[in-house]
Amino acid sequence: MNYVCIHGHFYQPPRENPYLEAIELQDSAYPYHDWNERITAECYAPNAASRIVDAENRIVKLVNNYAHISFNFGPTLLSWMKELVPNVHAAIVEADKDSRQRFSGHGSAIAQGYHASVCCKNSVPKPCYTSAMDGSEFPFVVPLQGGSNFRDL
Repeated sequence: MNYVCIHGHFYQPPRENPYLEAIELQDSAYPYHDWNERITAECYAPNAASRIVDAENRIVKLVNNYAHISFNFGPTLLSWMKELVPNVHAAIVEADKDSRQRFSGHGSAIAQGYHASVCCKNSVPKPCYTSAMDGSEFPFVVPLQGGSNFRDL
């Protein structure tokens, strides 16, 4: 049997003005106020209620795509959603709950580190470190650049 895993990595950088603690108008996101709003309207929300249509283009079913794919959301984006578009946030959380039923107790959502780890690009794998929420650090291995094989430390 063959399997395919589709993974969605959903991330937006922090956009808040640190002095105002708010996202300012972003003209390039027009007709929306900012890029978080635009991408939510064009991508994140529609994927929570994707339309399945028949031959006459009539909607026969709505599907929460997040319940059928592996996915992760960046913490700044998810925090923004929880506050400003709670219905989309709730649909994402619900999708993970639904996927646990489908996948023998394992949900579709996977954790994403809060900090992006930066590792040197070179031909020999080296350990990199990332931090957990409690501040502890743990190593992980970066694959060889230009190859697809992982090696142990």
